Amino acid sequence: GYNREECLRTVECYDPHTDHWSFLAPMRTPRARFQMAVLMGQLYVVGGSNGHSDDLSCGEMYDSNVDDWIRVPELRTNRCNA
Repeated sequence: GYNREECLRTVECYDPHTDHWSFLAPMRTPRARFQMAVLMGQLYVVGGSNGHSDDLSCGEMYDSNVDDWIRVPELRTNRCNA
């Protein structure tokens, strides 16, 4: 995300059963305007912007077993707001 000053690494998770937000491990790369998807129960974030007019091609997958982000292969081209 973006706080009007810089791109963020922070990640928050909403639990509808408890109506509560909690923090997860921060992403490895600060990014805004990225794409996100769940595939086979895994959360992926790819692309986006680093806030300095650079679009990103890197991606990460969240591993809930260890509360950490794992790098995934980069996209062939940079993507932002796709």
